[in-house]
Amino acid sequence: MTKINLKVFAGVLGLCLASTVQAGEGSGRMKHPLGFYGSLAGDPYISLLGISLGWNLMSNLRVTAGYGSTPLGIINGTTWGGGLKWLISDSSFTPVLGLNYSQFKGDFLGLVAIDAVNIVYVNAGFDWQADVGFNFGIGVNKAINQSSTLIPYLSLGWFF
Repeated sequence: MTKINLKVFAGVLGLCLASTVQAGEGSGRMKHPLGFYGSLAGDPYISLLGISLGWNLMSNLRVTAGYGSTPLGIINGTTWGGGLKWLISDSSFTPVLGLNYSQFKGDFLGLVAIDAVNIVYVNAGFDWQADVGFNFGIGVNKAINQSSTLIPYLSLGWFF
């Protein structure tokens, strides 16, 4: 299993963000900077279903905050969290890398409470934001401070 050093990842992400040049209007991200998106196994990570607010600070940088639910019967819980997404290309369809934080609270079989679990996770995938504001994302999430596997995600939303 590959271990990711959080300081190294944050440093590389910081250098990449520092070198980012704001794009023109071609991507649609600056025409429609604020939006909502729903996720299946996406943001915030470890929720099965999530709803998030995204704000495109620049054409290559999105800040997110969200709330999610995991209604599985065996394990039930809620998650809240937020993060930064680096949208690598200036085009509407672009690779994306993210650094995120979430907190999960829940129970096991409704009998045993699960104390707050703090999760730092990275995500990698693709993001498409159309000129009209429609948003589609697909990729994988991976916790870096917990034992986990790559979890695929899918998200759909609209930016205004």
